[in-house]
Amino acid sequence: MAPGLRAATFDLQGPCPAGTLQLQAPRCDHGAPCQDLRALPRHCSRSDGLGSLLRSSHHFTGFLDHVQAKSKASFPRPCTRAVLDVPPLASTPDRPLEKELADYTQSRVAQSTDTARPSASDVASSSGSESLPNNAAGPTDSESLLQTDEIRPPRGETAGAVLVVEDAIISVGGNDLLKDANLRLVPKQKIAVVGPNGAGKSTLIRACVGKLAPEGGRIVVSRGVHVGYLEQTAVSGSDRSVWDEAASRMDDINQAWAAVTAAEEELMEAEEKGLADRQVEAIAERLMEHQERLEAVGGYRKDEMIASVLDGLGFAKSDWGKKCSEFSGGWQMRIALARLLLSTQSASQGGKKDTLLVLDEPTNHLDVAARQWLAGHLKASDSACMLVTHDENLLTSMGVDRIAEVARGTLEVYNCGYQKFLTERAARLDQAVRAYEKQQAEIAHMQEFVNKLGAKATKASAAQSRLKAIARIDKLEAPVTDKPKARVAINLPAPLPSAVEVLKLKDGVVGWTKEAPLIRDVQFCIERGQRVVLLGPNGAGKSTLLHSLAGRHPLQGGQRILGRDAKLGVFTQDLAQYLPQDKSGLDYLMDVASEDGTHLTLERGRSMLGALGLSGDKALRPISALSGGEKARVALATFVLRPCNVMMLDEPSNHLDKATIEALTAALKKWGGAILVISHDREFCSALEPTHVARVLPGGGFEMRHTLLGEVEFGDPAEGITGREDVREKPGQKGVVGPELDRNGLSKKLKEVKRRIAKLEDSIQQEEKVCAQCDERMLAAGADVQKAMAEQRKKVASQAKLAKYEEEWETREEERESLQKLWDASGFT
Repeated sequence: MAPGLRAATFDLQGPCPAGTLQLQAPRCDHGAPCQDLRALPRHCSRSDGLGSLLRSSHHFTGFLDHVQAKSKASFPRPCTRAVLDVPPLASTPDRPLEKELADYTQSRVAQSTDTARPSASDVASSSGSESLPNNAAGPTDSESLLQTDEIRPPRGETAGAVLVVEDAIISVGGNDLLKDANLRLVPKQKIAVVGPNGAGKSTLIRACVGKLAPEGGRIVVSRGVHVGYLEQTAVSGSDRSVWDEAASRMDDINQAWAAVTAAEEELMEAEEKGLADRQVEAIAERLMEHQERLEAVGGYRKDEMIASVLDGLGFAKSDWGKKCSEFSGGWQMRIALARLLLSTQSASQGGKKDTLLVLDEPTNHLDVAARQWLAGHLKASDSACMLVTHDENLLTSMGVDRIAEVARGTLEVYNCGYQKFLTERAARLDQAVRAYEKQQAEIAHMQEFVNKLGAKATKASAAQSRLKAIARIDKLEAPVTDKPKARVAINLPAPLPSAVEVLKLKDGVVGWTKEAPLIRDVQFCIERGQRVVLLGPNGAGKSTLLHSLAGRHPLQGGQRILGRDAKLGVFTQDLAQYLPQDKSGLDYLMDVASEDGTHLTLERGRSMLGALGLSGDKALRPISALSGGEKARVALATFVLRPCNVMMLDEPSNHLDKATIEALTAALKKWGGAILVISHDREFCSALEPTHVARVLPGGGFEMRHTLLGEVEFGDPAEGITGREDVREKPGQKGVVGPELDRNGLSKKLKEVKRRIAKLEDSIQQEEKVCAQCDERMLAAGADVQKAMAEQRKKVASQAKLAKYEEEWETREEERESLQKLWDASGFT
């Protein structure tokens, strides 16, 4: 034990001294004493509360980390009992026991590390290679700011597995996120942890790497396994180059190179000093051994490995020499990912028995190309992998072997890939629903018997007997039927017959007044089968042009010509405002289908809504209870249901996830009618492969061009964020009043929007106040878990309302700015 650390004494035979903390080791299944000191039950008769404190897994494990790992104290293995001798600690309101223990432990650790700091090689050998790199081969803690926290995975016997989770209970803030969790990961296996936000996915993997101790059960990583862990939080920038930072954790290769370099220098020095031949030969022999070791760990391929990873993650060669601090947070996360992948690759080639990669949302900051490369890299890797991700493409491309679903406090493991998981999960859910319904029917039948006989005095005992039988039933929980969203294609009705030219605009003048139009001299024609993307700066009048083409807004000049048998289908950004608020999305969809004479089954209706992100109970909620984005999806579902031959869509991809956008794009591309789309989503516009691109130009001009093989030229990126540059004041124009109807309508709309914004701001302020009050009451609750949980539930509900209000506020504020600019430009007073 390091000098100065008075933390542990061992008495395997004698009695436990009074006032000390006794650890009694249980016997394992095979009869040997327990090998992991963390698993020992805690017993203590101390009066200062230390024993009670250390019965908490978090504090106990943290205390042992300080005593055992950082001070290099060695506990006998195996041990049947250990006694920790800690001096009396006083607890006051200003300095609780937790603070006293932390200060005491820190002071002892400081004493021990000042006098007996372990070497880098000792740390690597004792902590399984996930600790910081050898100082001879990499930076010290102060030199490298680009690093995740040091991890210390709990080590233990795993019977050949890389990671074992047995009956684990994982809690945060006194709330159990997972109970009785079981998981076994074998070498080279890939497992994905999936589930809804807030279910505990990240917390589970934090427990697996030792950053959080389970409240019960057992989580262990096999001894000798190299563990690499990437959190989804951003990291700080380092002044080291991207290349050097990426290579800094290639411990086996770095150490081998350091040994070769040191031996070469020693050999040169020996030759310069003219040492005896036998001494020179001994040094040369050691150099050859180091060179053989370097070759064995892949050291001569070091530069090739680094270049491959950096290139795959999207770094240009010109970036390799730049400082990490010059990059944004997203690119710094790529650097951290590169460093982690190279660390694991080095360990794997360095002779480690097994390696384990633990990744939390690794694709959050990656573009499509980098995601594809990462999927291929992980698929080809020999490392076992445990990752949390919402990226379905990654799960499919890398070929995960198993899925672990975290939901409703349970961990359920599926021994299959992601696509089969979706099917098997639905089957399990259906089975659970049937079992639950059967039990409820049995209970209802028994209750009916009680209700019939309970009123008769002669049958009272029989009724009581049935009530007791009902109470003895181990009741099943009602299954949650919010099924995972599957890949559902959006099938559009075939376009109705029409003439070739379906819609034309000659010499069109678009805007609110003739004197101050938004767009002038519009020459537009769209034919059956054409797909036209309408581009232009924000506020240029694109939506107004679409409304004018649809006949919903009067032209200020020119002629609109509708082709023979043309039937328009119009999807606008405000379409969701006109939905019936008292109906559910599914009911409204079915009503629309019935009105239009379209055959639509409930199953198909659910599938259509599910493809747009409204699966499970969301499809059955009243529309008034949905967010603005969810209402827009209901509107889109009803829009694509109605047959037409001209589709006009204003920002249809807003609020939709990538999979749904892809489904919508595929449906539009297959459709044979005419399509006019306004969108700022470049990927969506390009994927649509438009035949023509129409553009509203600065100054109110308009042009329409045929595209080459669907290629879209977006022009200056700044174009999409410029203001109302197209509105110009002509000499003598200011103060000219247009038609009273336009002026009054615009004034009324502007006042309505301002009133709604004021109301939303009051609501936002109120919900923020509620959240703050909940936080205060949770702090005041102290150890009263039930009270704290009740306040937490109130806060969650308030936060949901707050998010909904803020989302609408942003939409309304954008609408107000647009209307205000139009009012100012029109010269109204």
